[in-house]
Formats: sequence, C-alpha cells, structure tokens
Amino acid sequence: MVPAGDPAPRAQATELLMVTATVPDLAGIAEAWRLGTDYEVVERQHVPSELEIVWGTAPAAHPSAVLTRTPGSDRGLVRLVAGEEGTATQPVYSVRGPMAVEFFAHDAAAVHARFQGTLFQAISAPIDYDLTSIGSGQVQSVGFHAPGGWTVFVSTMKWVPPPRQLPVVAQHLGPAINMPIVALDRERSNEFYSGLLGIPVRFDGPVQDPDVNRIMGAPPDLAYHITVFFIADGQMAEHHFHDPRRVIEAATPVGRLRTGAVGSTFRVQGLDAILERAQAAGYAPRGPVTTSVAPYEGARVAGLTGPNGELVELVEG
Repeated sequence: MVPAGDPAPRAQATELLMVTATVPDLAGIAEAWRLGTDYEVVERQHVPSELEIVWGTAPAAHPSAVLTRTPGSDRGLVRLVAGEEGTATQPVYSVRGPMAVEFFAHDAAAVHARFQGTLFQAISAPIDYDLTSIGSGQVQSVGFHAPGGWTVFVSTMKWVPPPRQLPVVAQHLGPAINMPIVALDRERSNEFYSGLLGIPVRFDGPVQDPDVNRIMGAPPDLAYHITVFFIADGQMAEHHFHDPRRVIEAATPVGRLRTGAVGSTFRVQGLDAILERAQAAGYAPRGPVTTSVAPYEGARVAGLTGPNGELVELVEG
C-alpha cells in the first residue's frame, strides 16, 4: 500500500525476468545448453494449468519445461518448453515475431568454441561490426541454431561511446538480455513497449550492414529499421522493422506456442493498471493467476499477445 501523500508507483516493466523458447527435444537441447553455456538447471517443471491460461494454450499442449539460469543470477532466466518435432523452414529474420534470444558473454568467441560438437550449430564464425551509427557501439557477435529452430545470438561489447560504461560480463555466458522481434508497425510497437509497458527507446535508426546480416544468416543487402527499448542494466526489447513485402506471418497452430523463441517475461509495477490499459488498447489479458513454479513463486502473473505475436508475461513485483 502506498502511504498517504506519496505518489503511486508508475506502472511499468522494471526487469527482464525470463525468456521462453520451445524446442522439440527438451532433454537433449537442455543438456547441450547446460554444457555449452555453464547455465544451471533451476527446476524441471510440469507445466501447470495456470500457465496454460497465461499462455492461451490447450491443456497438455506443452507438458514440460526446464528453467535454467547463469550462475549467480536471478533474472534473464532461460525457460525451454517442450515443443513439436520439426524444423523451422523460414529464416528467422523473415518471420514476424520473436526471432532469437540474445546474450552478452565474457568472450563470444569462447562461446562459439564451446558449442562446437553440440546440438547447437553456428550460423557463422564470430563477427566484429560497428553500430555506433545508431548510438550503440563496437561489438563481436555470433549466432547459433538449435534443432527445431531456436536461434541464439551471443555478443561481446568491445567499445561504447563515452561517457557510457562498457558492459563487461563476468560469466562465460551472462543472463538473457534481449529477444529481438521482427516487426512491421513502428507506431504500434512503440505504443505497446514504450507507452503500455513504460520502456523508453534507447537506440533508433536504420541498419544495412553486411556483417550484422551474416550473424543472422541474412543476405548482405538486407536493410531494416532498428528500435531498442531499454529496460535497465543492458536489458532490452529490440525490434527490427522490415519492408512488409519481405515478412512472413508465423504459422502457429491454435492452442500452441510458436516454434523457437516465444516471448519475454517482465517484472512490473502496477500490474492491474497495465492490464486495464492493455484492455482499453484492444489487447486481451490472460489472467492474472498465481502459480508456485519458479520463477513466479506465488506472484501474480498475466499474459498478453504483443503487437507482433510475441508472448508477453507480466509478473507483479
């Protein structure tokens, strides 16, 4: 309760708590993920009915999940959910919605070396590139595909414009920081992430860089507009706005989560106010409910489908 005379806390997302991806071989990919990243298993879960409400999925459509984290971190967790067998048939940069999960690493090249011989296949060797044109910095990144279509981007910042401090990650692979989204309507995405969730824009501008495109396995001349909504401490909600003629709508069966990267879980202040605003803006909230599984631990959680089909979980706290 807010003491009399004190302003009410602003309704906003304050933390990227977790990212979610579906994979066809849950046990095998979770083990390869653990070995390649030093992530530890927090909990092997039976997906409860309360989460099926939040996800909008049919009963037992996704029966189990494995929750993992980098050692010592309680945010940027990675949840792998049992999905359907099969392989993604379209490049991730061409399908509307979440395209990958991104991480900062102490050394992206070391992560590339560690993943060799596992189920994760590198899209390219580590690549150095420069995003100072949009205010970011100089980066080394590498991308990986897991069986079934889950894509991972790993980056190490080499230089950022002063007075910003260079983000340095102590762990082999740090917490998840971002789930880049292939998007269409900049105004609608801004209204959702900056307006509804209160996440300000940090970087914004056009990108047409052959090196950046190689990390995604994209053609060298691919051009798009990038907007990065910045939460805190390097956590982001990045959007790539493409020419609609190049973008394919995701084919997600009714009652199931999409294949590969699915969505983000944000810790928020003012959950009820956010849900009221979402309802008024035409989004249909699912929940809130409570569940005892990690990382919710009995907190109220609700679900929304974002403007590009992404799952958005909102956890009160």
